Amino acid sequence: MDLAAVLGMKPADLFNELKNGKTLADIAKEKNLTLDQVKEKLIAQKKQVLDQKVAQGKMTQDTENKILSRLQQMDLTRFGKFRGHTETKTPAPSVQQ
Repeated sequence: MDLAAVLGMKPADLFNELKNGKTLADIAKEKNLTLDQVKEKLIAQKKQVLDQKVAQGKMTQDTENKILSRLQQMDLTRFGKFRGHTETKTPAPSVQQ
């Protein structure tokens, strides 16, 4: 699946937008798409590839259906949430004897 292609972007540009704090919903909105539309385009793209594999006997229809079902359940609102590397780690408590 190529999310960047669905959004009409280069992968590096999509990565940079997400890294700089935009959400996938923000980017989709700029492209006049909803997250549901993005998901449907991604699934349609993947379905074409899977249909070819089924036709070539490289995959069963049941396997394709399971993959497509999982894709339908994906939550794009969580995609690309970057956490900065500036988070501080709490040191382990010292043990005194």
